[in-house]
Amino acid sequence: MAWRLQKVEEQRKILAQAYWLRTTSMSELCKQFRISQKTAYKWCDRYKRLGDNGLKDLSKSPHNPNKLYSDEVINMAIDLKFKKRTWAKKNYSHTNPTTSKDGLALTNTVI
Repeated sequence: MAWRLQKVEEQRKILAQAYWLRTTSMSELCKQFRISQKTAYKWCDRYKRLGDNGLKDLSKSPHNPNKLYSDEVINMAIDLKFKKRTWAKKNYSHTNPTTSKDGLALTNTVI
């Protein structure tokens, strides 16, 4: 018997239809689809409210990003970055160097 491939949305639709037609209990459906009851109820509710479009994955990006900066603040930060280039992470390669076989200086973090 050949393997049967289905899209995730198709599997969710089968789950929701089976639940709403009351052909099988929710616990049996969860065992069959190997998902939790919370997830199964979520997909059944979305299918009931939104139809086929409710079975798609929602975007994981935030709906209201909490860090929106004005152009003025962004330009000020860029100017400051160019003026204070030494504010970057310090390079400690000059302290306690070790020489490799190739004659390259290695820091303690590389060893």
